[in-house]
Amino acid sequence: VPTIPMLNTYLLQLQAHHDKKTLTPTDLGVRAGVWKATANNSYKIGKTVHLNMEIYTTAIIVANNVYDNVFSIPPQYRPLNDTVVNVVASDGTYKNPVACTSLAKENGNLFVCIPKATNNYLFIDAEWECG
Repeated sequence: VPTIPMLNTYLLQLQAHHDKKTLTPTDLGVRAGVWKATANNSYKIGKTVHLNMEIYTTAIIVANNVYDNVFSIPPQYRPLNDTVVNVVASDGTYKNPVACTSLAKENGNLFVCIPKATNNYLFIDAEWECG
């Protein structure tokens, strides 16, 4: 027979599962036209946003340029504090990966600095607390 604490644990897990909201690129404010999501497994559970996506741009990437036009994250999903996020850039054949300097800002912008000019696929892995 399950104990009361075990049942409470199961109920919390069930509630978390039902509180999970899948977030689309549109929900997240990816700037359409410039950036296109090619894969997305992003969601929000409680106050935590998990970002896991691959996006692509047709724009010419300028090495070491700071791009602040990747996202315009809606207020309900914005980080409470500026948050460093993991971004790796790669080319179309998934070769030559490079780590990018990246920051999700409280104002909803996602800043990315891509060290090499040829890498127009971005792999984003991030987590932050929202309001």
